[in-house]
Amino acid sequence: MALLVTADVKMEGESLRITASDVTLLDAAAAQAGAGMRIWLDRTEALPHIRALLEREGRGKGRVVLVPKTGVERSLDVTLPGGFNVSPRLAQAMKLVPGVELVEDV
Repeated sequence: MALLVTADVKMEGESLRITASDVTLLDAAAAQAGAGMRIWLDRTEALPHIRALLEREGRGKGRVVLVPKTGVERSLDVTLPGGFNVSPRLAQAMKLVPGVELVEDV
């Protein structure tokens, strides 16, 4: 289980004192922050799998951008409409989809 911990750190003499003031699941914190991801596509066969993963995770504040391979020097960014529940778990799942070349946080 991945956590985001907000803590106060103080030096007391030769000791370091860490006091947690808030603990949140990392996936929940990412969804609230409106994190986004850019997905670089090698093949269009990845699209149904990407759609299924996004539907499974549900709506949120995150932005998802697809970057299909066009065969030309320029890249084409396609921003999907609406918001998505973008999380580290979703990014890891996207990396395993056949046809996905790269996943980056934005």
